[in-house]
Parts: sequence; C-alpha cells; structure tokens
Amino acid sequence: MIRKFDAKNFKWDGIETLVYKQDGSPFKDVTRQVLYDGAYDIPCQFRYFECLPGGYSTLEYHEHTHMVMIGRGKGNSRQNNSSVPC
Repeated sequence: MIRKFDAKNFKWDGIETLVYKQDGSPFKDVTRQVLYDGAYDIPCQFRYFECLPGGYSTLEYHEHTHMVMIGRGKGNSRQNNSSVPC
C-alpha cells in the first residue's frame, strides 16, 4: 500500500496520529503513527514516533517484532530503562 506523505507536518495520508501512553507511564508529548500493521505471514508493525520539544520516552523491550523510524530532530539516549529525552 502506498500512502501520500506530507513533509511539512510529517504525516501520512490515512494514518491516524495517536498520543502515546497517556497512562501515567514515564512518557511525555510522544505521538505514534502505525504505517504497517502486519500482513500475510509478516507479523510486525512499522511505526513512526515523534517526541515534541520537551517530550521524552523510555527504552523498552518487546517480545513482538516492530520497526521504528526516526525522521527528524535530535536527542539523547541511555542504555537502561530511564527516560530518554527527545
């Protein structure tokens, strides 16, 4: 499937932008767009995450397979489960 990309807003046509983990987890101002959600015998997701200025996330490990694309910005990361500024 081919989707039109809006380079000004970093959004894909027909893809919902979701607020990521607003459940009290150590995340702030992070959004997620699921660009691919498995098909045929490929059980994985391809996700685009974006941290707004001042936002942050954590390092996570999952048993399921997914890919994450970083398209712009800068940030810091740590190799443990503490917050990762974006």
